[in-house]
Amino acid sequence: MTLAAAFDKLWGSLENLLDAVRHLDLIADGPRVGSVPEPVGAFRNRTSDVQGWLQEAFASAADARQEIDSGRTTRVGRHLGKGHASFNRALPAFLLSREGPDEGGHPLREPIRQLNDLATPGSADANQWEQWLRAVERSLDECDQLLVEVGHALLDCWQELLEHSEASPRPDHMEEVPRG
Repeated sequence: MTLAAAFDKLWGSLENLLDAVRHLDLIADGPRVGSVPEPVGAFRNRTSDVQGWLQEAFASAADARQEIDSGRTTRVGRHLGKGHASFNRALPAFLLSREGPDEGGHPLREPIRQLNDLATPGSADANQWEQWLRAVERSLDECDQLLVEVGHALLDCWQELLEHSEASPRPDHMEEVPRG
């Protein structure tokens, strides 16, 4: 794989994840029934935060790719590091665990667990909340899969960047000075 191909893969996987999070954000509004419970508001806020962090990571990947296209690869690592940091801010919200917060937590799934009471048979609007909860779970499952893809793409980028830096000659100003 080339450095450019690794960043194309990263850019594509981030784009897919960002699309999935945008879809999740649309779902996050919840069904149009009664008042909006506090956990729905918390969920909505968290998905918006995640979307912002992923947009930062996406922009950094695009900046890195632009540097590669222009032949200036010395700043690619800086862009990759910035994008990786943004991705890492989003990642805790998507912990792949389905356990509760006491067992390691899944911050986006926890507010959903709190809403299960709304979907119990006999409660007002139970059917709409149940459908919403299923849609959110499906969307989170899709995000979980895409997170793994982004993680692999990030590793590929770091590996290709390392190989590229090892294969590139050092600039004159970086030459070792003989000790005498």
